[in-house]
Amino acid sequence: MRGVSLAETIPPSAPVSVGIYCRISSDDRRDELGVKRQEHNCRALADTKGWSVADIYVDNDRSASKETTKRPEFDRLVADVAAHRI
Repeated sequence: MRGVSLAETIPPSAPVSVGIYCRISSDDRRDELGVKRQEHNCRALADTKGWSVADIYVDNDRSASKETTKRPEFDRLVADVAAHRI
């Protein structure tokens, strides 16, 4: 059985304000191409769904595999969700 994405559970007529979180573990060239591509793809999905993008959260060149790694933009995203900003 196929999983259902969160995007598929939101009624098309519901006004939605979303945040886009982009992260790449390793960006040796520091060109941010990976996170820019992620943002582009997420913005395209938001446009297709009629969602308003409230903010972009980017943790470029940050691993998520270690608990000690700080991801400030992820933390900001979680805070915005908790405060119902997105």
